[in-house]
Amino acid sequence: PGIDYPGIAALSAGLVALLFALDQASAWGWTDGRILLSLALALLFLLLFVARERRAGPGALVPGDVLRNRGVALACALKVLMAPAYAALLLYLPQIMQKLLGFSPLHAGLGMLPMLGGYAIVSLLSGLLAGRLSDRLAILAGIACLAIGPFLLSGFVVDAGYTGLAAGMLVTGIGLGLFQPAIQTEAVRADAQGRKSLVGGLVLMFQFVGGAVGLGLTTTIVASTQRAAVSDLLLSEGVTLPDAQREALEKLLSGAESARQVLRQFDPAVAQRLLDVAGDAFADGVRAGLRLDAAIVAAGVVVALLMLGRARKAAPRHTKSG
Repeated sequence: PGIDYPGIAALSAGLVALLFALDQASAWGWTDGRILLSLALALLFLLLFVARERRAGPGALVPGDVLRNRGVALACALKVLMAPAYAALLLYLPQIMQKLLGFSPLHAGLGMLPMLGGYAIVSLLSGLLAGRLSDRLAILAGIACLAIGPFLLSGFVVDAGYTGLAAGMLVTGIGLGLFQPAIQTEAVRADAQGRKSLVGGLVLMFQFVGGAVGLGLTTTIVASTQRAAVSDLLLSEGVTLPDAQREALEKLLSGAESARQVLRQFDPAVAQRLLDVAGDAFADGVRAGLRLDAAIVAAGVVVALLMLGRARKAAPRHTKSG
């Protein structure tokens, strides 16, 4: 019917304001006026988006009749809830390998194979077994694995090396391979009007939204933890730095030139302590972020159990005749 430009604008503005608040809250504080204004704008634009969609009818970016469909609504909800963990793992697992385990970028990419290779293989197998494997069972088993995998990874210990990551990545990959094809099939099949492109795009949009917001939360936790640890060490050493130099030190693990320049001002022993503290804080922040992401996915397990259970009860029973 047309492109819902007002809906796109309202949703985009709301998400940008929300992500900006999440990104800057660790530096400015949650009570800063700019953060409160950003959160207020995010809420305002998202409410405007909802109001717009209700008036837009069939041309809405998120058509109401589609979301009222239980199967589509389930897929969108579960995509939102699984996306934070998936996005966080894609971002932070390679960083763990490079910053804490000393992997090269190439080796870090290869190190992702238990998760991404498992995702590919299980997806293929679930497709081949589509006639025998229940989509609902695959959804439940998959999202359960997507909660367990990040939780296992949240307990990683640097001294354990790569082997401490492999099991969690493999469980996550299995979960992705089971969940992603099954939930997409469930959503597309649920729409009686056969709007496969619309439903598929809608479900994918919810995954992107959930991933963006969840990644903003995880990154805020990681950044706040690292910032607090570096600040505490500087305080214990009696060192006072200008804001620009303090911000540069927050980039210690990324190897930024500005961070190296600030480090040169310190005694080598203190500089090494700063690097060690930043590394430990980064690991602590990632662990805390992954635990939050695992809890969000666990909420998805509960949602899946409730909604799939209701759908099973609502399904008509077939009896044999004759």
